Amino acid sequence: MDAAIVFAALAGLCWAVNIVIVRWALDRTHAPALVGATVGIAVATAVAAVVALASGQSPPSSDDAWRFALVGAIAPGSSQGLFVASIRSIGPARSSVLVGTAPMFSVMLAIALLDESWQALIVAGTLLTVAGSALISWERGQGFRRIGVALA
Repeated sequence: MDAAIVFAALAGLCWAVNIVIVRWALDRTHAPALVGATVGIAVATAVAAVVALASGQSPPSSDDAWRFALVGAIAPGSSQGLFVASIRSIGPARSSVLVGTAPMFSVMLAIALLDESWQALIVAGTLLTVAGSALISWERGQGFRRIGVALA
């Protein structure tokens, strides 16, 4: 089996475990969403730093570092707090489906700040992903909190 497929499956499993654990922790601790977001970002930062140091690659230039820091502050940085708040509001299932719209923001940020190329297939794929997520998460007649949808 190709390593990329194994890592993609592992990432999906970790994503599912993450949202379930966040909901469980919020129910047990009654902690503010910002606490959960801070812990998540701290763990992600530590793991990324260990992997970067272990790889032996040269560090990025200061010109690249500020752009990646800015993108990282937006997503996953500030978006992590919104995601944890949406899990508290509308639950992990709806939140994870709505977070499927994240490719739209990732593509826009990558094109604007990281000099990624603008291609019709990327835009079409992004729009289809966002439309699919919106259709899956919408349920007629359900009285779930609209603010949770906005947070997700």
